[in-house]
Amino acid sequence: AVVSTQSTGGELDRIMRLQIFIYDGLMGLYLLCVVLATVVLKFVGDYCLIERKWRGSGYCSALGVLFSLSSHGSLLVVACVSVVRCITCTSSIGTNVRKTSVVGTSVVLFIMNVAHSIFPLLPFAFVQDVFRTEMYLTNIEENPFFSGNPINVSHLDRMYRGKYKDEADIYATLAGLRNVTSKPKLFDTEEIGYYGNTGLCVHNIFKTQESYELYKLVYCIVLVVLLLIVTVSYL
Repeated sequence: AVVSTQSTGGELDRIMRLQIFIYDGLMGLYLLCVVLATVVLKFVGDYCLIERKWRGSGYCSALGVLFSLSSHGSLLVVACVSVVRCITCTSSIGTNVRKTSVVGTSVVLFIMNVAHSIFPLLPFAFVQDVFRTEMYLTNIEENPFFSGNPINVSHLDRMYRGKYKDEADIYATLAGLRNVTSKPKLFDTEEIGYYGNTGLCVHNIFKTQESYELYKLVYCIVLVVLLLIVTVSYL
């Protein structure tokens, strides 16, 4: 007996629908967690006072990963569905796409999606220089240089955004500042990661930093190449 390695459109649709169901379920879980976090933060205290701590927390990063997995995963599956439909509907010989090809493609896209979602959280300086949302001084109110003259705060902010925001030597600069004062804690900092752009823990895909734009370009090229390879493998 000969076992067919090809699948009907109905079987492929079920595979695709199952993936979309899972990714949409993740979005539902994300929204549920956001609601629960809102309730908890309401009882913790004034959100305006703890906003930065929330956006820089591990909980917010976890919610961001969940959002990224769901939103990007759904888009990748829809792109895969479009390729399959295009091939099965336009082929003059009625090509049936192999089930194994679709499953293999789904696994590869899932791995890429997970890597893309987790990579911005890796605790390496060169990674954080690309994806960091914000860095701020935690004890700035105790520093007489800033508390005595609020204008210095805006000056430091402009200096950071203009000179140090995209450079890896920000850590060396802060270490130098700590070494020239008797109170090093005045220059202690905390960071808000990639997913702390807003209180909803959603990343900023419109970030204009050059290194981030290069990352987006490389990621898009990889996706296009993968899409072409998938299309050829389905024929």
